[in-house]
Amino acid sequence: MLLISCFRLIKNFVRTGDYPVSLIMADCNYLKQTNDTLGHEYGDLLLQRVASVIRGSIDSSGIAMRIGGDEFLILCPHCSAERAAWMIANMKQKLVEKSDEKLTLSASFGSATIADDSLSFEEAYKLADQAMYQEKEAFHASSPR
Repeated sequence: MLLISCFRLIKNFVRTGDYPVSLIMADCNYLKQTNDTLGHEYGDLLLQRVASVIRGSIDSSGIAMRIGGDEFLILCPHCSAERAAWMIANMKQKLVEKSDEKLTLSASFGSATIADDSLSFEEAYKLADQAMYQEKEAFHASSPR
């Protein structure tokens, strides 16, 4: 239901003149580990810090929303695929910089860019979500267990 509300918001938020529009998905990498080892209050703090980095990294025309436990959707009007890739790299760097001895901030990202109305928001969301999960799988494959 929340995702349906997000799609309605996106359709109302983006106008034809806003293309290209990039959708960026983010999923926190250490939330479960943080909750299990430090407790849910630190998990909540981790989410707040990640959200703060995301909010501070997007243009004023963009919008970021939490769409699930540790997932965020970032909508960026007038944002090319190249600009979205730069924003993702910037967010990753800021997450590293905001990490401390207790909380390691990290997220997996995926994006899709809509150049015109030939790609629906639902299709772009699925593409961004798939890309995010591919990065998440690669992260887990390279992380020590």
